[in-house]
Amino acid sequence: MMIEQHENALLRFLRTRFQTVGDAFRTNPRHKSSAKARLLWNLGNQSNKVPARIIDISRAGAALITKKAPPDGILVRLGVTDQEDTPWIEAKVLGSEPDERGKHRVRIQFHDPCPTVFLKSAVLDSLNTPEQMPQGLYEGSLE
Repeated sequence: MMIEQHENALLRFLRTRFQTVGDAFRTNPRHKSSAKARLLWNLGNQSNKVPARIIDISRAGAALITKKAPPDGILVRLGVTDQEDTPWIEAKVLGSEPDERGKHRVRIQFHDPCPTVFLKSAVLDSLNTPEQMPQGLYEGSLE
């Protein structure tokens, strides 16, 4: 019964359409994730590509855990690597906060609404390992 409820909630999440972000940034529903990802950004002539874990994701943005945080306001690209490599999706870094384990929680806002294929890749892995979220995100490898 609980698996069926979770599957129904996931289906509703994947069917939601992007809602314009207004005064309240949480107008788009979020879904927990533990998907492995890559975060890429350029700073001057230097290209940075770091492993990441997605904490949660919506049509408008995502929260990630990384070992190295990009600067606030910079444009980045995010790709999911768990099941199949996904196309890169562009986003802007809204902010990052260091944690006590030397990692960073990075918040990003997508340039365009997140496509369903990207959302599926990001959330399907979390169906297999719900016990790993969110504490397991810090304990697991980012590689």
